[in-house]
Amino acid sequence: MKELTSREMVTKSLALLLAVRCQSEEAVKQLLSRFYHQMSEKQAKTFMNRTIMLLEPKERDWLRDLY
Repeated sequence: MKELTSREMVTKSLALLLAVRCQSEEAVKQLLSRFYHQMSEKQAKTFMNRTIMLLEPKERDWLRDLY
C-alpha cells in the first residue's frame, strides 16, 4: 500500500466529514470501506483519530451507532 499525501488525506477527511454531517449512511460506509483498503493500518488509525476530533458530539454518536 502506498502512503497517501497530506493533500489526499485532507480531501478524504473532508469527504467523510461531509458525509457524516449529512448523515448519509451509504456514503459513510462506502468511504470507510475505501479507506480500509487504501491505507495502511497505522495511517488509517491516525486518519480516523484526527477526523473524529473534528466531529461534533452528535455526529460522533451517529457514526458510532452506524455500526
